[in-house]
Amino acid sequence: MDTIPDVEGYAYNGSEEILLLPTQEYILGIGAQNEPNQIYGYLRKTDTIGNTIWEQAINDVYMGVANMHLAALKNGNFVVSWGVKLGGTTEDRGSFFVKCYNEQGDSLWQYTFASVDYIRNIQDLYVCANGDIIGCGYTLEAYPEYLTGWIFRLSPDGELIWSREFVYWEALGHFMPLYAVTEDPYGDIIATGYANRPDPETGFWKGQAVLLKVNAMGCFGEGGCNDTSIVHSVVTGIEEPDSGGGVLASPSPVKVAWLGYGEMAVFYNLPAYPVAQLHLYDIQGRHITTQSLPPYDIFTPIQTPPLPPGIYLYTAEQGGVVVARGKVAVVW
Repeated sequence: MDTIPDVEGYAYNGSEEILLLPTQEYILGIGAQNEPNQIYGYLRKTDTIGNTIWEQAINDVYMGVANMHLAALKNGNFVVSWGVKLGGTTEDRGSFFVKCYNEQGDSLWQYTFASVDYIRNIQDLYVCANGDIIGCGYTLEAYPEYLTGWIFRLSPDGELIWSREFVYWEALGHFMPLYAVTEDPYGDIIATGYANRPDPETGFWKGQAVLLKVNAMGCFGEGGCNDTSIVHSVVTGIEEPDSGGGVLASPSPVKVAWLGYGEMAVFYNLPAYPVAQLHLYDIQGRHITTQSLPPYDIFTPIQTPPLPPGIYLYTAEQGGVVVARGKVAVVW
């Protein structure tokens, strides 16, 4: 065991990522800094005993946290993620990119996920069986007040195939960052992250792990690519898949979640007028309560009388027309 040499000119160095190449050589991702919260990204190729073959900076942009990720491609090249002009006043504020190099350290292509005055962050990269690159993270692009989960797919040549953002409507603040992503043997994509939602046993709000599974196009089975959890999509150069019969399933514009202690949360996406109403029933169809859904909002709480555990039914009505039906579980 030995320490690796510092990047010349920097007093503090940290190994952020390591990648084993098919040649049995290593790519090290190094965060180098002299000042607090000013970390520059470097790549270093070494042999099996740590001798440097080449070293270079990713760019001249520093980050407060060295959020760097590496992945080896099927063709012997590799990719790295890093940031562009973070905190600046240009259109690149908060932007992240994926950059491809060959084994000699030559830059081959770069895809930048440009963002304007909102947070975006790549948290993981993974290379699929067909050679495509998938990544995950989070962003505030679709909703400035919600930190939404984000998954994207690039071709081995750096072309965007699709990018989708996911919101967890039942979570506190709809907050759902994603931190790791992989592909299963069937080509589906699985990402994991974090959300704060009611515990199914106690009803208390609690930080919990999230497991998000989508197909190779980043879509769900029942709701397809039009599922209400998908709040923003960019699809390039390919056709959207249908639900199997040529017609996409219609997403429900109203969802209800149990918060505990006599309170439910209603999430809705409806025209402002006429004012919609939500009716709550027990499983035998007996009416429990009715509440108006305030126009121009997307969320409202509902106070209920004490309810025993079980399944309850709800109906949303607008202008005399039923626009949504569903079920909600009450647990203690």
